[in-house]
Amino acid sequence: MPYTVFPPGPLDGFLKCPAPVNEHGDDVAACAWADGSTIGRVIDLGQDARNLDLPALAEHTRTIRAAMTSTEK
Repeated sequence: MPYTVFPPGPLDGFLKCPAPVNEHGDDVAACAWADGSTIGRVIDLGQDARNLDLPALAEHTRTIRAAMTSTEK
């Protein structure tokens, strides 16, 4: 499955956004991140399958990741 790599933001790790196909054959906007202690995925079912905005979803994913990840030890 092809994917686009985006900057992961200040928490490092990896951020990739594939455009998988759902059970109806439509593209679904999704991004996933992984680092040494977390992994997560954001799926936007509201985006138009013919005009996916993966850069916007990558930014939204970074925002969600930052909000749910504690850097305190």
